Amino acid sequence: MEHEDLMKSMDEGVEEKKAELRKKAEEAAKAIRCDAKTRAAEVRKARLNAAVAAMKAERNHAFYAAKNEMGKELTAAKYRLFDRAFGAAAEVLAGARSDGGYSACYRQLVAEALGELDDPDGVLHIDPRDADVCREALARLGVAREVVQDLRCEGGLDARSRDGKVVVSNTVEARLEKAKDRLKLDVFAALFGD
Repeated sequence: MEHEDLMKSMDEGVEEKKAELRKKAEEAAKAIRCDAKTRAAEVRKARLNAAVAAMKAERNHAFYAAKNEMGKELTAAKYRLFDRAFGAAAEVLAGARSDGGYSACYRQLVAEALGELDDPDGVLHIDPRDADVCREALARLGVAREVVQDLRCEGGLDARSRDGKVVVSNTVEARLEKAKDRLKLDVFAALFGD
């Protein structure tokens, strides 16, 4: 009987050990599942945060790209209006010859061109429509210069050194172009309040 008691005792010990091992295994599995759930939640949260950040970055990129495009379109529209304003000024100046003050204005243009050229042998290049007013301007200024009628312009003249290396363009178009560059900020401010 001792042998049976010993076997029974061993069986009970084995069952206790099995129960203890089963309990430890279940606790370990429960801890692993809990840890896995926690890690899975962290991974989901990290992925969600990354997706939200990517969406925000894409939204910001799209917003700034649209804003940049609108800025370009606005700038282009401003330049079109600016060009129209100077186009209108050019149209007004195109009729300068019919203005009663053109003779005095032309004389001033001749005086400025000759002063800038500072060459007693300089040649004046004029539009043939200005031949009479040029002759009058030179007479009133008391200077004599060779005059060549080879220019097409809305008014004014070019004064050139005899060798052609120095050119002073004092035409209506040249002055308007200089004014356009010089007055750009002022015109933009007047047109757009910028």
